[in-house]
Amino acid sequence: YWSSQLGTRGEMLLNTELVIDLGSILWAAGMSIFWQHPAQDFVVSASDDNATWMEIARVRENIAMLSYIDKFFRGRYVYVQMTKAATTRPMGLGEYRPVYAIQEIQVHRDDNVARLKPTNVTYTWNRMAALATDGDVHTMWATLPGTSSAYLLLDLGSRISGISIVRLVWHYIPEKYNVYIGGGPCDGSLPERQIATFTAGLVLPEVTLDEMWDGQCVGIHVERMLKVYGDFLVGLAELEVFNEADNLARRAIVVSTWPLSQDHITNVANALDGDASTAWVLQPVDGTATLLVDLGSPMDVVSIETIWATIDGFPYMASRFTVSAGLDQDQLVEYDVMEQYTQISRRFVLFRRVRYVQLRVLLIYATNPLGRLALEDLIIRATSDNLAEGPNSTTTATSEWTSCPSCYLAADGNVHLHAPPFAVDGDYSSWWGAPMGVEVMPATAVLEISLNSSISMDMAVLRWKYPARDISAWCQELPGLSFVLAGSFLDNFDYVTTVVFLGTRRCTAVRIIMGAPFERLAGESVLGIREVEFYSADVNYALNRPTVVTDGTTAEFAVDDGQDTKWLSVSNRPVSLTVDCGSLVSAWGIHLLFPSNQIAQAFTVEISDDDVTYRQLASYGNNQRRDVYVIQHFIGRYVRVRLESTQAPVFSLRAFQVLGSPNLALGAQIQADASWNHSALESVDGDNVTFWVSEPLSTTATILVDLFDEVFVAGGIEIDWLFPAEDFALYISNASTNASTNASNSSLDWRLLAEILGNTANKTLIPDHFVARYVELRLIRPSPLNGDGSYAIRSFDILFNPNLAVGKVISADALINQSSFVVAHAHDGDMGTFFTPGQDMQASEFFIDLGIGVLLSGFDVHWFRPPVRYRVDRLEPGTGIWIVVASWEPPRNSWTVDMDQYYREGASARKLRFVIEEVRDWQEGQSVVLRDILLHFPGDENIALNPPFRVSAEEIVGNAGRYAVDGNIRGTYWQPGEGIRQAWIEFDLPSIDLDDPDMVGRLTIWWRYAPHTFNIKFWYDRFQGWETIYEGFSDTTAFTDIAIIRPCRSVRVEILETPTEIGILDIHVFTYYSELPRTMEYSGTPWRSPASYMIDENPDSYWMAPSGRNDINVHLDLLRVYDVVDIQVRFGFKADNLAIYTSEDRNEWTERIFTSTDLWGQVRLVGTGQGFLCRHIWLWMPRGYTDRQGATFGVSIRDFAVYLFRNLAQYKVAQVTSVWSYAPSWAVDGNRDTFWQSRWGGPSAVLDVDLGRATNVAGLNISFGYAARSFRILQSLDGISFQLVEQFPDNSQVEVALPPRAPHFRARYIRLDMTSAVERVYHPDDYGNERRRGSIFSVKELYFWEHTGGGGVVGLQSLDGSQYTTITYGLRQPGEWVIASENDAFTEDLNAGSFEEDVNPGQLTHMVLTFKKVPFGNPNVRMNEIALYRNGVFYGNKYLRQSSLTRLSEPGQTRLVFGARSTRFATNSSIAFQGERHGDTHSAFFEGKIHNVTLIKNALFPEEVRGLYESSSGGQERGCHCFDACPTGTNRFFPTVPVPCSGQGACLLVSNLGAGVCECVPGYSGAACENHCSELSRYGCCEVDDDCPYGVTCNVTSKACSE
Repeated sequence: YWSSQLGTRGEMLLNTELVIDLGSILWAAGMSIFWQHPAQDFVVSASDDNATWMEIARVRENIAMLSYIDKFFRGRYVYVQMTKAATTRPMGLGEYRPVYAIQEIQVHRDDNVARLKPTNVTYTWNRMAALATDGDVHTMWATLPGTSSAYLLLDLGSRISGISIVRLVWHYIPEKYNVYIGGGPCDGSLPERQIATFTAGLVLPEVTLDEMWDGQCVGIHVERMLKVYGDFLVGLAELEVFNEADNLARRAIVVSTWPLSQDHITNVANALDGDASTAWVLQPVDGTATLLVDLGSPMDVVSIETIWATIDGFPYMASRFTVSAGLDQDQLVEYDVMEQYTQISRRFVLFRRVRYVQLRVLLIYATNPLGRLALEDLIIRATSDNLAEGPNSTTTATSEWTSCPSCYLAADGNVHLHAPPFAVDGDYSSWWGAPMGVEVMPATAVLEISLNSSISMDMAVLRWKYPARDISAWCQELPGLSFVLAGSFLDNFDYVTTVVFLGTRRCTAVRIIMGAPFERLAGESVLGIREVEFYSADVNYALNRPTVVTDGTTAEFAVDDGQDTKWLSVSNRPVSLTVDCGSLVSAWGIHLLFPSNQIAQAFTVEISDDDVTYRQLASYGNNQRRDVYVIQHFIGRYVRVRLESTQAPVFSLRAFQVLGSPNLALGAQIQADASWNHSALESVDGDNVTFWVSEPLSTTATILVDLFDEVFVAGGIEIDWLFPAEDFALYISNASTNASTNASNSSLDWRLLAEILGNTANKTLIPDHFVARYVELRLIRPSPLNGDGSYAIRSFDILFNPNLAVGKVISADALINQSSFVVAHAHDGDMGTFFTPGQDMQASEFFIDLGIGVLLSGFDVHWFRPPVRYRVDRLEPGTGIWIVVASWEPPRNSWTVDMDQYYREGASARKLRFVIEEVRDWQEGQSVVLRDILLHFPGDENIALNPPFRVSAEEIVGNAGRYAVDGNIRGTYWQPGEGIRQAWIEFDLPSIDLDDPDMVGRLTIWWRYAPHTFNIKFWYDRFQGWETIYEGFSDTTAFTDIAIIRPCRSVRVEILETPTEIGILDIHVFTYYSELPRTMEYSGTPWRSPASYMIDENPDSYWMAPSGRNDINVHLDLLRVYDVVDIQVRFGFKADNLAIYTSEDRNEWTERIFTSTDLWGQVRLVGTGQGFLCRHIWLWMPRGYTDRQGATFGVSIRDFAVYLFRNLAQYKVAQVTSVWSYAPSWAVDGNRDTFWQSRWGGPSAVLDVDLGRATNVAGLNISFGYAARSFRILQSLDGISFQLVEQFPDNSQVEVALPPRAPHFRARYIRLDMTSAVERVYHPDDYGNERRRGSIFSVKELYFWEHTGGGGVVGLQSLDGSQYTTITYGLRQPGEWVIASENDAFTEDLNAGSFEEDVNPGQLTHMVLTFKKVPFGNPNVRMNEIALYRNGVFYGNKYLRQSSLTRLSEPGQTRLVFGARSTRFATNSSIAFQGERHGDTHSAFFEGKIHNVTLIKNALFPEEVRGLYESSSGGQERGCHCFDACPTGTNRFFPTVPVPCSGQGACLLVSNLGAGVCECVPGYSGAACENHCSELSRYGCCEVDDDCPYGVTCNVTSKACSE
């Protein structure tokens, strides 16, 4: 597992991030995180570009070890941000510290290849005039939205007589329309004759006009339309025209008449023959008459006409009569009732589907001759075909919603077409919508419009697409403040709503809260806004403008600046007010404020440019509001209000305003709590709560899905409908060209996949396999169940089957004979052959045809694979009725019926039907296998002829018992005696073998008298006794025939009760014989086992090889290379030996290893969890299946599955912000609370430190956590070749140090090589398990002491720098001062230590170097005493060094050098480093500040050095440096300046002991050291006599050779 860095003990908050790069944009069905240490709070996001992230899941309070993110998403990058840990590390390493640890992250491949893919949609509006006459009430002609009036013309193609019916079915009704008819062709204008007008409440959805006329043209004039979803719109579903067709009465049947036929003068058929020369004449007995006729079946009847007869000039009429009709003769409806009717005929339009028609005469005329009634004809006219659908009819209209610029829309399916910005874009054709189906009160939807600054406004205007009933506006004055109510509007029913604020408000944001929707679309509530507008009332073009009133009054109070004044008319007669705005103005509305008791109910608002020609802006007919805003943009100069009616005595206006301020909401920022997010994206987002819905009122639509690549779709297509399409089609394309939003793009080469017509289901499954990149769903016809013809889809799923084998190409080089299991094998008498129905058939049936009816004694059924349950039916002779013979269920604790059934109860039959009701899943699959069926028939030889018998009585000599078994069925009979009502007879059968009784197959009895209640018993051994095989009750027949199979030795017939005498003519007993069925019938799917059954998604079907076949090869071609994770083969009859190989190209094969599974017969690859590339799979079976029950079955395979590697994240690049790894850098971070630690259990460990550059190292310290017992320290300049620095073979300490004085080395890389550990600790995840202890090393801190320095501060050198004596810092030992010299001639390790303050910034260090010559026996060599002082005291010990007499002593050949050991180093001379320890590794250049340098000729004494140091820090200088302490004198450098001891010696003064004395520098003498030895002797200075010429001595006081 991966583990984050450990957090702080006691603190669970821990920020860690993990990012997985999937390599490309992929589509995932979800994600699983397998935790070792779970995060309590974490967020999962996805991104295409690693910059913009979409949150997938936010998890809080998690404690589960498996987090499944059940969310579909797309992206290349997956980001897990963990913020709070759920657990801490257990005891042991890192104990009690919070941590995250993940064993595995799996990003699951989405099997729905359509999910989250790009989509394109198109919508078409096609509601042409022809759709009003297409005979389909679910289509319609509609006007173009916004059209105020239109008319439609139907030309029937020719003049037609007898038109009886004009029928209109409206989908969207108009406010007013007229119907016209014309005799001639339609000429583009309305016909001349108006036959109907409908307005307001008289406009019904369905109207039938029954006027009789002759003509050719029908016109429908829609004068005024109603608004449908905010637009003037009318929709006519159907216009139908009918005339009268055949007289159905001619074929009618008379059901009944009154009076009855004896009172008929002529035949009633004369009233139905349609012949005017005949009539039905009758004599009513009670003054009434009835005729009921049956049309034979339900018929469409347009009219019924009753014609009374006139005979010899005399009418035979009825004055009161009714005509009824209906589909049921007992539930007729009266459609025509006539009272005091005086006409000879009566016709009325019925236009109904009926079957029965009844004429009832209630009263006849007294003038009828002889009181008779005569009906010439009852004419029942059939409805013609719809003439509007005739082949020559044409339909046109002045407005059609088709073929217009806005009648087609193509869009990106991922774009929401009704998002909030469309409500403030100034475009009334666009709109924002709340989610479809929203219902909740009072705050159904909320829009918030943010303005750039605080703006003054007075109202909000809402232009609706779908209105809300209640609206409120809330104002936020400044950002951060609460919203306060600004205004509201209740009970809204308008498409433009003005919410007037409660006074002028200044707002930076306005919130619009909407209540319940007012309208429904496709049965669902809808709410939408075309535009939200904010206005101020401060621009009033009518303010104090001239106003003319037609009644002569003045209107200044109507157009003034206040609402407290008002204009009053003279009366309540109509009056007009016209205001002159002075010039053309652009206004958005007119405000009229009426007094509350003087509201105008009817008024019209008009505008004009010239005060002559006016155009209507708005008209009100039933106004109830006092505050009216006419919201409509216009340009004009004159505005006129025509007040038409009021309930008050006069008209009055408080305000008449023409408003024209700008729309303050235009282009503002806007957001909604929820929106009409019903784009095509919602159909492929994997969420069945969301859905796509077609654009309102569109007639057709398409959704095109781009799968991004050609995909083999084996799982089919599933559509989950919200509003199903009735007719639709699916097309696919493999074109590589870019799919445009034009669904008819021919470049895509569309191919029809499926066409569905008449669909009513809410779910559609298209199971086809196909390869495609593009899939297009074309919605052709909506379901009529939603009245607005909408389509809506919850999910449009295109399913990739993770079993890659499904639908691919498979072949096998062996196949069993497909005729091996035909039905003929079930009756061939061979138990080694079999019949089986088609594979995977739970239910099946087959038949045995017995020819004519025969009697069966029984049958045997033998199975190889018995069913779970089955039954046998027989077809009864004569009746043709199937009767159940027997059925079988599994015995207890058994899966199936027994292997054999023996049916022993006979019956007569023409056919036997074997019905398999349920089968079992056997190892080879679900199957039932039949070996054979054997039928048993009764024999024809009577074996009961004159057998030994016994009877209960034989009182009548002529009717003895023997006559019942004498073979005579006519002449003789047994009768026990007269009046005997109970009796019995027994007889024995002639069994030859006592151990093998006869097997009886049939028994017949001929009765002399009906037996009523009796039974028949068989006896065949003393253990069984008598068995009742038949019982008869109330049997009055003369013959009993029983077919049955039983062993039997004796037969007993008992008559138990009878009301008559007892008599048996004869009893016959027959054995049976067996026979195979001659023919068997099976018409179901025949059994076959092709190779394709291995990959057909049905594990119960199977392929089978021939029995005994070996060396079988099965090849599967996946058609392309896939990343495969597993191959599973489920055998029925398993091969004895097999091998599996895979290949990408069928050239190079890789053998894979199979292993068994828990499912019998199934094998799979040995799992590694890793995918491999594969196209071809070869299954080789060297040895097939060995059929040990006979050579019938061969190896069979039920399922051959190849599974796609589904974890999209495996082996992808993952990056984390932390890892629990005890970083090596923690060993050198200067923090002893952090540490590097090795991997647990490793026997050794190596820690390498890169110093970044070659570094001089002098000493190191190691602080172990878990110490190394044996380790080495090595160093290297190149990181490749290492040299040993120090070795520790047996360490037990946690603190190990190498002193800084040794060893010294120069290196860039330092290695700590640890080979054995001091401690063994528990496994980090198994604390306390003694068997799991392992080695571990840890280092808290490594200190490598850099040997800095080596630079010269100040010194003396020769002119070329080859000789030098320089005070140097850190050359030989870190931080220590030393004298550097060529070849270390004057250099000595002083071992005086280092001082941290020497390198503190701003800290001065006082260094003094003295050289003093000391006597030495060799005159050619100078012996020098060298002393180094630091801060006034000796730095180390003085030491002696020899030098040549000329070294740095010759005049003009010595110089001072600053900042370098020697100038020779500046020239990088190859000899500069020779002989000098560390000369070539340590920098010769000093980095620091030199404050002061003093060069003193003579070597100072220690006291003087101390004094110089102390004086530099404010103390008193040591030695004689006061002017009057010692004798004074001058020197050659300053010959005019006397100083103590001439500046050439030290003044020795002891306080309070008198004057001081001078101690001269060697070479000087005199009381004031004023003399130099070179000045006292011509021979110069000396130390010893040898320094003087021969014979001259050296003056030890003056140090001059004596003269």
